[in-house]
Amino acid sequence: MQVSSLARFGTSILFIIIIILPHFKPTRAEGNKVPWQMFRRDIRHTGQSSYKGAQTNALKWSFKIDTHITSSPSIASDGTIYFGSIDGRLYAVNPDGTSKWTFQAGNEITASPAIGNDGTIYIGSRDKKMYAITPEGKIKWTYPVEGIILSSAAVTDESIYFGSDDNNLYVLTTDGKLKWKYTAKSNITASAALWTDGTIYLFEISGTLHALSPDGVEKWMKRVGTGVYDSYSSPSLGQDGTIYIGTDSGRLVAIKPD
Repeated sequence: MQVSSLARFGTSILFIIIIILPHFKPTRAEGNKVPWQMFRRDIRHTGQSSYKGAQTNALKWSFKIDTHITSSPSIASDGTIYFGSIDGRLYAVNPDGTSKWTFQAGNEITASPAIGNDGTIYIGSRDKKMYAITPEGKIKWTYPVEGIILSSAAVTDESIYFGSDDNNLYVLTTDGKLKWKYTAKSNITASAALWTDGTIYLFEISGTLHALSPDGVEKWMKRVGTGVYDSYSSPSLGQDGTIYIGTDSGRLVAIKPD
């Protein structure tokens, strides 16, 4: 399982075995400035790290809260770990496992946080809002939608992408303005993945995969199952552009980008 699955098992303790980045040995070079920027690490949702992970099972530290953790952690360039919880809080934890700050949203946080290259944290909540939070834990802006947000945000230098159970994929500027939205036929709980040419790959809960142009025009669609979920199968893009997804029928599907 990739690092992003650590918090999905629903316990009240977040375990991080090795977290101080200088102790890691890079295994391959990548351009991502933030070590674990969003759900499944990067905009392609590869779940692959450029650092060598823990080599022993020795626990370094644990951070305990009073309820379940349903959000995968993200890790900022300074080593700060961010994760959400069903208590509606976004937690910021220092690399040594001590609390840095908490931010209270209006309802449960199931989605995973995403971190912009400027350090801004983007997180959706069941209160039907997307939040932009500073690295100091202060609110920058909120963007309200018509449905709860279970979809983990995907971020680039210019845009934030996230879905909602109002059936819309929203694309915002980094200052919280709507660029465009795409309306699907059912809820969007999965996190969108982006290819290098700007193509957006999106699942709706009915099990339909959509390929969208950078301005939101549908390029093609394909039915692959009867339902997909953010915590189980958001799209992951291979180095050749192949789209990999799992379905609720127990199949792993590989789809050519054309």
